[in-house]
Amino acid sequence: MAGPVITLRPNAVQYLGIAFHEMATNSAKHRALSRHGGRVEIEWDTAPATDGTDTFSLIWRELGGPNLSGTTRRGFGSVVLKRVAPQALSGTGQLKFGEQGVVWTLKAPLRSVQISLADFCRLKERVAP
Repeated sequence: MAGPVITLRPNAVQYLGIAFHEMATNSAKHRALSRHGGRVEIEWDTAPATDGTDTFSLIWRELGGPNLSGTTRRGFGSVVLKRVAPQALSGTGQLKFGEQGVVWTLKAPLRSVQISLADFCRLKERVAP
């Protein structure tokens, strides 16, 4: 895992958690994590966009798994990864089946993923006893 420290919005925690659960479960059952030597690399980063809005990008990359380049079956997990989680974060998702496993890419406005300090303090005040 590699990326800058980001304090996530509660909505981002929820939807990234759902997406990671989907990816990890399927990888352990059918893909890279089901094989000796298979692994997963997760990277995320932020970057300024041309319109002035910072962008969050995340890549889940499976290595050492079975060749999935001819895979055509798509289930509910594909819907979660390509539509549900990305749309919840006002972003886009892409799912590719390749020679070593799956690559899932998420791109979203940083403001939909990262909580601001002011919002974090307000949230902390509501939760604190």
